Amino acid sequence: MLGWLRRLFSARQGSPDVSFEGEEGFVDLAISILIVSETAEGSVLIRVLGNTPVGDIGFDIEVLPEWKQQDADDGRLILYWGTVRYTSIGEASDRFLALLSKHYALPAMNRPMKSVIEFTAVGLHSDPRQLKTWPVHMKLFLDQGPDDTYAEVFTNLDLEKKRVEFREKDFEYRVPLLAGLSA
Repeated sequence: MLGWLRRLFSARQGSPDVSFEGEEGFVDLAISILIVSETAEGSVLIRVLGNTPVGDIGFDIEVLPEWKQQDADDGRLILYWGTVRYTSIGEASDRFLALLSKHYALPAMNRPMKSVIEFTAVGLHSDPRQLKTWPVHMKLFLDQGPDDTYAEVFTNLDLEKKRVEFREKDFEYRVPLLAGLSA
């Protein structure tokens, strides 16, 4: 346990920079993967953490093991449906929300991130069950109540490159996404 804490602490001291890669007004972030583990139930747990001018930002991502295959477009497209969770890791997650709010040009976000946010997810041209072998591209759907909290966001995971991409889907989802992620 002490070794894990030491690795976590030393990694936090020199966290890689978060890169902002948006085009045409979209806000896309690339954040480094710090730790990857697997639960006894088969979920893959990923801690992302990166340095920004306002301090480290980060959160945990849990890719649950159950995925259902769906043939679409007369079999020319295969989709994989499952569940992904984002979990707050405290202040770094709260700064993530504040940074998103700033880059979305919305009023300052002074609310903490929810402890756990569950998304319906679909693998786009990739099978999330193969996460340990191949990069995975997913669209996440947040639907936690009234229509004003429905949002979509892309999350791309590349364990080999130790990189997570948080990519904006549409401008119209900015406010509901922040509302759905915040406590």
